[in-house]
Amino acid sequence: MDPRLETHHKALQLNTRLLRNCLAGVDDALARRRPNEHTNNLAFLAMHLVDVRAYATRYLGGDLLSPFHEILEPIKKIDELETYPEVDALLAAWAASEAPLFERLGALTSTDLDGEAEPKFPLGATRLDGLTFLVEHESFHIGQMAILRRVHGLPAMSYA
Repeated sequence: MDPRLETHHKALQLNTRLLRNCLAGVDDALARRRPNEHTNNLAFLAMHLVDVRAYATRYLGGDLLSPFHEILEPIKKIDELETYPEVDALLAAWAASEAPLFERLGALTSTDLDGEAEPKFPLGATRLDGLTFLVEHESFHIGQMAILRRVHGLPAMSYA
């Protein structure tokens, strides 16, 4: 693995643990509950994160498609979502996304990372810039999930 990806790899591993911890003790009904009409729910955020991990894998040259792609692709906002997977299915899909993403990380060369990539993300035009943005994006949404736990009266997300 290119040494520049070691921190990304560690952050993605940490995010795996944190996503699982965000959903610990959450049943299907609670995962679907929205605090108000302006806020996402845990299930939607988890679906989005699985979809983003699959996208990141493709962005890095893999071919992973999210099992929620067909559900999420046609919608523009959460209000349009009619069905949600169960929490166990969300966790299984997240687990299934990990190995393909990490395999792609390990296969990337310096040339791959330094090359321009589409789309261009706010941090710059290289594939490394895009990956850095996607890791931050993932962390941002996990933070939202941690807040939703507290809003729903659950204990704070654990880093353990």
